[in-house]
Amino acid sequence: MDIIQNLAKSKLTPFKAALGVFIYKFILLRERETYRYSRLQNRILYRGFFNAYFRKRRSAFMTLLVPGEIFAALGIAPLIVESLGGVLGSLGLTERFLHTVAEAGLPESLCTFHRMHLAFALEGGFSSPRYTVAASALCDGNMRALQRLSEKTGSRFFFLDFPHPEQDGAVEYLAGQLKSTYLEMASDLGVSRPLERLKEAVFRSEEARKWINAVNEIRKTHYLPDNHRLIWLLTILTGFTGTREAIECFKTLYEELRNRGKPIPPEKKRLLLIHLLPLYPHPGFEMLFKRDVVIAVEEFTRIRWPRLEPEDPFRSIALKALSWPIMGSPDVRIRFLNRLIEEYSIDGVLFNSHWGCRHSDGAINAIKSHLKRPLLRLEMDLVDGNSSFSGQLMTRIESFLEMIGAS
Repeated sequence: MDIIQNLAKSKLTPFKAALGVFIYKFILLRERETYRYSRLQNRILYRGFFNAYFRKRRSAFMTLLVPGEIFAALGIAPLIVESLGGVLGSLGLTERFLHTVAEAGLPESLCTFHRMHLAFALEGGFSSPRYTVAASALCDGNMRALQRLSEKTGSRFFFLDFPHPEQDGAVEYLAGQLKSTYLEMASDLGVSRPLERLKEAVFRSEEARKWINAVNEIRKTHYLPDNHRLIWLLTILTGFTGTREAIECFKTLYEELRNRGKPIPPEKKRLLLIHLLPLYPHPGFEMLFKRDVVIAVEEFTRIRWPRLEPEDPFRSIALKALSWPIMGSPDVRIRFLNRLIEEYSIDGVLFNSHWGCRHSDGAINAIKSHLKRPLLRLEMDLVDGNSSFSGQLMTRIESFLEMIGAS
């Protein structure tokens, strides 16, 4: 990792960034991941970074929750821009890049995930992808952030306006946008049989849905020891559904839970995770995971996708894209979280309130008062380790563990 850190600390160029991506591949190959599914996940995400520099004709930058099927059908491995912020944060490079966005006048209220990838672009670290695709889902800052990224890199910009899921005509409205965006990309790339290719991607997405549902079912009783990172399956569930690799990843995870997973003992306290985990080593969470607790389920990985119909691909993708409970009203989210509490015998709820993520945090106090289990809300930056008040957070985590009876 030191080589990549040194490259990033010097003046950035697309060549240096590409060299860092190439070196990163060998670092991933050398890592001895305990579980095979995790190695597969790393390989899938790496493809997005690789294409961004070495297969630019088939590259796209996207924000989280843009449906992956439209990319899979066109042979594009997208780079989820939030994942770049995560990688830079895990390398301890936030201070170096956040200084750049501060000088550029970008507001500190913008989510750190987006400030990091914008800083990377402003310093010349990106080559030009073919497309940049943003969505209004979840984040009220990502449209402007990706629009600015598109302007900086000279890529074609697409925007998907996600309506409120409970509005009349919401599915049809989004399906129409997906259709026009997809067909415009297919025409630009000269792809033959675009609708047939999309139907095949939706068919694969339906297979992935079956496997992730099987994973979620077995997690009601079993867990993988020393593994608290299933939340990062979210990146596969958004940007890479519709690929054979996603099916393989979820199928492998199911098999590892079945063959290597352990029954959750009665004394182990079960947690429901809302939002994400910090991307850097955090003393509070290192302490948490040494205690007798397990993250039994995450709000983002317990999907509610309906059955996907390949013969009606745009409507199926729209239904899937609007199915995330966090996009609905607080009542919908409360019912969903309480259902998870019952299904997974949850003892406590952990919510990491990420700096700048107003959509996730906005109704949390109202939600907290209606949940059937105690909720711990931790205000922190999940990317920038320098901004976390570790001592205060450790004290609150310790008190929470005592409240739920974790030894």
